[in-house]
Amino acid sequence: MQKIKPSLVLIIVCVIFTALLIFVHDLTETADSGGITDDVKVSLTEIYGNADFEVLETGLELSDSIDMIMKNSSGEIAVKVTADGYNKDGITLIIGFGTDNAVRGISIMSMTETPGLGTKTDSTDFLGQFTGFTPADIPAAETPDNTKYTVRFGSQAEIDALKAENAPETAGFTLDAITGATLSSNGVYSAVQAAAEAVKELS
Repeated sequence: MQKIKPSLVLIIVCVIFTALLIFVHDLTETADSGGITDDVKVSLTEIYGNADFEVLETGLELSDSIDMIMKNSSGEIAVKVTADGYNKDGITLIIGFGTDNAVRGISIMSMTETPGLGTKTDSTDFLGQFTGFTPADIPAAETPDNTKYTVRFGSQAEIDALKAENAPETAGFTLDAITGATLSSNGVYSAVQAAAEAVKELS
């Protein structure tokens, strides 16, 4: 029994010191990165080639799907978004914008979508279609005809002219969805739109 005690004490001391080291490491990492974790840094590096970003406190009311907005010294903005796909909160991604407010690249951080279908959205071909997407490509909100186009005692020509004058601008982007994974495709698209809206608000 006497021989066991020193070993037991040593094990307990090692466990305590290990726990303290992990705690201090996590605390220091958070303080140094300003909330940017290692997995976020990996995605930023994938898009920009470096991870020299800081968390941006905007004070703006933005979409609930936006988890974090970051900015680097060059003025480029990266947005972390969690979007619904086939599964609720099924896609978490980083969307990187250049100084021209156009999408520079997208990195999928995590995905719980259907293997072989929804997971196909994490491909260069699919994500590449969003490169160059700007806030101007966000689809215009639809307005019902009865609130926008009603003309009292108007002729058909006057109604047609009013419709033409007030027609919403068509977005220059058309989504090329993955066959059999429409919900996942739309989830990524909605994430890009939410990020672009945030960039628009910051401009």
